[in-house]
Amino acid sequence: MLGIGGAAAVAIVCTALFLILGSQTTEAKKGELSFSESGQGIIIRSETLYKSENYGKVEFLAEEGQAVTEGTPIAAVYSWNYSDKDYADLKALQDKIMDYQQGNILKDVVNKDLENLNKVIEEKSEEIRAVTRGEAEGDLLQMERELETLMEERTKFLKESVKEDQTLADFYQQEAALVAKIDDWKEITLAKGDGVVSFYFDGTETLLQPSNMKKLTLQNINDILEGKTFYKADTATASRPFYRLVNPNEWYVVMVCDREIPEFVNGMAFTVDFSYGGDGASYTGNLSDHRTDGGKHLYYFSFTQPIDKLLLARQVEMTVSADYVGIQVPAGAVKEVEGQKGVYYKDGENKAFAPVTVLIEKDGQAIVQPIDLKSPLDVGSLIYP
Repeated sequence: MLGIGGAAAVAIVCTALFLILGSQTTEAKKGELSFSESGQGIIIRSETLYKSENYGKVEFLAEEGQAVTEGTPIAAVYSWNYSDKDYADLKALQDKIMDYQQGNILKDVVNKDLENLNKVIEEKSEEIRAVTRGEAEGDLLQMERELETLMEERTKFLKESVKEDQTLADFYQQEAALVAKIDDWKEITLAKGDGVVSFYFDGTETLLQPSNMKKLTLQNINDILEGKTFYKADTATASRPFYRLVNPNEWYVVMVCDREIPEFVNGMAFTVDFSYGGDGASYTGNLSDHRTDGGKHLYYFSFTQPIDKLLLARQVEMTVSADYVGIQVPAGAVKEVEGQKGVYYKDGENKAFAPVTVLIEKDGQAIVQPIDLKSPLDVGSLIYP
């Protein structure tokens, strides 16, 4: 049993320990902590879908992914009653003209240009056949357009290289008559606005718009992730999708997460890496909103970089990451006072509280940023536990 003196000694020791431990501080450092979160998402583009009444034939004049302005020719559309026979007759006549021209080109001229053109045309034709058979990958629209350009170049070359005789004159007259007849069925469609043009559709263009993306339910999003389509043909007008104009610098991604991600703070910028169709693409996006539905967390990211590789993408695998640089303190030093997070630091001889935004907590450390940018809290400050 301790006497009065012993009890006093214990009290002094305890008080000293309390003062020593209570006054221990940690120096705030300049730190960097990294973060990443992976998941699935759906892409929502600012785009307008244009439909057309059913047509007999279409020739695309603009390329897939081409930037166009209002009034740019998009396609040549042939009416429903256009004649396949007349079109076939024209092609047969043009083949006959080409055979005649090649057979009557100056015999004393070794025409390497024509040989090269024929070789390139045959190679391009074989590339198209390989894609059609599923033996190779490629953009058929683009490849067919390239083939058509090559054939037009050959036609022009032959017409300039072969002297016109009566046979050719008759052929040209027949060709002009057929072209005029076919042109009567043709109408040139012009772009109705500015943007990037696309001729591919997935059936969700009308549903997935920035104006209603926050009205989408978790079920809607899951259906889209599973590849379901929502397009129905307009039987009243027999119309169908024709082309879409995309604003390349305004698009969004809705990411579905099983849990709340503390690092996802509205307004913050993140690096977002996408995986789509075997290719990867990296962009910078800002988190614009967050809501919950069906026990899942939906995060909305906005992008202003050109959409480029994701022009056709809808369902994507994505990884969101960020490197946080700032004032690093022990995570346990972050306190909450009257609903506001902050840290206690040594201000001269006083103990002061600085409200902070916690950018990230990881492995017992936190990167913080003073809410008041004029706060004395900075790298080198002494932080209380």
